[in-house]
Amino acid sequence: MLGEYFSGREVSFTPCHKMMSLSAYNLTRGWDTNCQLSWNCADIYNLGKQIGEEFMFKSAMKYFIDNFVMLSKSVEFLNMPAEMIFELVNAENVQFVEPDSVPIPANQEQGILHAVLRYVGHNENKRLALLPGFMQGIRLPALLPSMLTKLKEHKLVKKSPDSLALVEKALTVKPELIIVSLWSRPFAGGGQVFNIVQRFNDAIEVPLTAYVKAMKMHMRRWGGRQVWGGFEVTHGNGYIVQHGGKDYGHEVYEFVLGEVITSVDINAGFMIDRITFNTSKNRVLGPYGGSGGSTYHNGHSGKDKLSGYLVCSSGGVVDTQGSLGINSLKFIWAHIEVRIPEPIITASDYSDIDSGEDLSACGDISD
Repeated sequence: MLGEYFSGREVSFTPCHKMMSLSAYNLTRGWDTNCQLSWNCADIYNLGKQIGEEFMFKSAMKYFIDNFVMLSKSVEFLNMPAEMIFELVNAENVQFVEPDSVPIPANQEQGILHAVLRYVGHNENKRLALLPGFMQGIRLPALLPSMLTKLKEHKLVKKSPDSLALVEKALTVKPELIIVSLWSRPFAGGGQVFNIVQRFNDAIEVPLTAYVKAMKMHMRRWGGRQVWGGFEVTHGNGYIVQHGGKDYGHEVYEFVLGEVITSVDINAGFMIDRITFNTSKNRVLGPYGGSGGSTYHNGHSGKDKLSGYLVCSSGGVVDTQGSLGINSLKFIWAHIEVRIPEPIITASDYSDIDSGEDLSACGDISD
């Protein structure tokens, strides 16, 4: 029906159907920012199911998954159909991580768990029986043992024997925390600029569990156009470093993050011309720089694209046309995942996950 409607063929729609159809169409293109309204997400999903329109209910579900952090805190979330919650907890690409934190699996699964407990608790009499099914879709072994111990005492879990059994089983599993890194291709490094005076690799000082927190970018002129002369980066572990020059008397850009960088759009040729940064809060920072060079998009392109974040960079500095400038750049991306081995082992064999970083600050499981 929707395919016929958007192709221009005559279809009999009520005004409400037309509004929901257009809303679903907009959702697939990121145009609709009001899906948290009940008619704009859950009702689009329900209508799509009722009339057999896969395009409609899949559009609503995709928006729900992509914006779960925001929508799960809304009043409308508590009245969504249980089928949407089941799809959510079993979706491979759902992300529930507060935008100002590195996407650690314990935070990810705890966020989904909090939302599920809130949803079931809103109508306990009718929804308690659904809790075991919801919890089967959550990777409970990814939670730290202290969280699982608290979860055993949660009032809803104690009332659900099957849910309690899942938590007790999760306590017998020894998960493995894996930090997966990915280096981008080199950008710029053109053959006409040879006088390299510095090569840098911030991965030597910055662990994969850190991330870019702030940056100050200094522009200069090269061949009559604006390019990157240098930049200063502050990382999550407190490491601050300056690459290239500064104080050229041209544009200086600066940002401080309360989130992580998830991808970049970069213009580069012989030099680094311009970079735009995209963040986990769906903010676009920039573009910073001139209009020269070819355009590339880069981000974490591994298995778990949604939770990828920018750790640091490496590259080269040249002395050209009387000033320093950045003529090559690589980005180091990472994501953190948990691997749950089989068979299940005993709780006495369990030891806390050791990733080289303190991952204990993941909050409490509240009533």
